[in-house]
Amino acid sequence: MPFGVEWAPRGDDDYNRLPPLLASRVLEEIDKLAANPLHLSRPAKGPNQLYQRHVFLCEHDGEEVVVTIVFQYSQDELSIEIMGIGLPYR
Repeated sequence: MPFGVEWAPRGDDDYNRLPPLLASRVLEEIDKLAANPLHLSRPAKGPNQLYQRHVFLCEHDGEEVVVTIVFQYSQDELSIEIMGIGLPYR
């Protein structure tokens, strides 16, 4: 059974700033992540990383970009909360 998906305010803001085609690709990856977060994510490591991450490559404007979805499990562990979406600086 897939996890539910919740959005933290920053995650929602990050998503709303994405160009439409990239936003669509990010939603596809979030669906995959919700179906299997244990196998698709990297654990938080060290004191500067508070959340788990799912990193994937995506083509955007003819370039390959690295997208990072930062998330945490809800307290009841029935959903994941999207804390932010990171793109490389251009």
